[in-house]
This record gives sequence, structure tokens and C-alpha cells, in this order.
Amino acid sequence: MFVFDILEANKFKDGGYYMVKAFATTVNCIDGRVQRCVNEFVSKQENVEYIDTITLAGPSKVISDNELLGVIDNVKFRLDVSVNGHQSNYISIVGHYDCTAILEDDETQKAYILNSSNIIQSWFPDVRVEALWVTEEFEIEKLRGEKQ
Repeated sequence: MFVFDILEANKFKDGGYYMVKAFATTVNCIDGRVQRCVNEFVSKQENVEYIDTITLAGPSKVISDNELLGVIDNVKFRLDVSVNGHQSNYISIVGHYDCTAILEDDETQKAYILNSSNIIQSWFPDVRVEALWVTEEFEIEKLRGEKQ
């Protein structure tokens, strides 16, 4: 099925489109200030109704440091359920300004996010992985947006 066919299949008679009932996945901080804006961004961008949200404190540093193996195995398990159980074909790893779990400057945090996006991509090579940064104004910046 081509993208045009999918769009046509999801078209209302008035010309608008309805959301495909599908899943995307975010690996996000537990900080509630950033979850809603990320989920809304991903839902709109990916045209999905459901977001599987995996949360932990400072996920990009946890994944990048590769020291908390039990936690990392748990994240992998949850991602596997989302990708293989819910057929999510999109994962974002998210960081944000003022993270209490990562007491380092924004550029260091962004490096963790980019590194962890590469690690997640290696776990799920057929899934598109994005690295997202949430600013102080709760705007989303893409640090990495294409499958590599």
C-alpha cells in the first residue's frame, strides 16, 4: 500500500483526515513537565493515536553510561513489547532542560541523548529513532531525526 492509498483510506468526506490507530514509543524522563508536550508532538508528527511511554530518571545518561544493566534490560524489554507487540515503528529518546537526574550542562545532556539514540537504533535497526530535546519553553528540538 502506498502512502497516498493510506491517506485516501483515512480521509473523511469533508477532506480532513482521521488519525490512524497506531503506536509510537517514547523513552522519556519521569519529569511530568515534559511528557505531555513530547507525546503531543510525537502523536501529531507520526499520525498515531497511542504513545507507549517508557519513563525513568535521566534515561539518556542511563543508556549511554551502560552501567545499570538491570534498568537497561528493563528498558529493552519494554521497547521490545512496544515494537513487536504494538508494532511501533518509531522510538524517541528524550531529554530536557533542568533535568534533576543529570546535573550537567545542556550540551553534555544532548550528547547523551544522541549516543543513546544510536544505542537504541542498534537494538532496533528497522525502527526509526529520533533524539529529542525539550527546551525551557517546552518546545521540541530534533537532535536526530532520521534512521541511521
